[in-house]
Amino acid sequence: TQSTWAGRLASALSAVVGVPECTPQELISAAARSLFGMLSLLYLPLAAGSLRYFHCIHVDAGVFVVAGSGKRCYTPGYWAFAPVVLVFTVLYALGIPALLVGVLWRVRAAGGEMALNLRFGFLVGRFSDPFFAFEAAIMVRKLAVVLAVTSFRDASAAASAIVLALIAAGMSVAMLQPYRERRHSQLDAVLCAAAAVIIIGGITTASTFRVVLVLGALAALLVFAVAAIAVDATLAWQARHASEKTFKSILSTPGPATGAGSVTATA
Repeated sequence: TQSTWAGRLASALSAVVGVPECTPQELISAAARSLFGMLSLLYLPLAAGSLRYFHCIHVDAGVFVVAGSGKRCYTPGYWAFAPVVLVFTVLYALGIPALLVGVLWRVRAAGGEMALNLRFGFLVGRFSDPFFAFEAAIMVRKLAVVLAVTSFRDASAAASAIVLALIAAGMSVAMLQPYRERRHSQLDAVLCAAAAVIIIGGITTASTFRVVLVLGALAALLVFAVAAIAVDATLAWQARHASEKTFKSILSTPGPATGAGSVTATA
């Protein structure tokens, strides 16, 4: 039967990987977590690769080619393949965020915040409870940047659209504060603003002003990133130190049975 084959597959994989034997349900759950982890990383190249087919640039009188490939646009062969690309573009660009929100919502509704954090902590752990699916919003932000690049043939127009998308993303993060730690929301907003300034500097015609904008934004980006890493590392060390101190104080507390002596001494 199907359940028997699933059980054999789970046992075989457990033996190969070298972990305790798991049930088919646990195997499916682990596979789903791995899949979403990969999709969150691969979303941008998948969306960009599918949308690039519709990004045609002018190379000669009446001749357009797909950017980065050299394939001619608007030919019978191009239009014949376009519906297939469009289907996969919708699946990648819209289906992945929608699937992510649906799965996270279902797990949260069935088991609550604890079950959600235990199963998908790598996706929801950094966000506050009301914004548990904010990873999907980050995907939409990436999609907006890709759409800005592929929707305009003029580089300045595309850059301006990207700047607007980054400004909107930074303002939304600053207003909503979706991260558990406020400093992470502030850092995200600053990074969006710095990226927007870098792009503005790239399309500025005045060379001196362009250099000042780009280098200044890059310097600010580097300073904020290093400072954020340093703060997080310091807080993590302090939390660990406090946990160890609390644990040692518990061990040194007199046991209830003897009334004197530590737990270690009693043992």
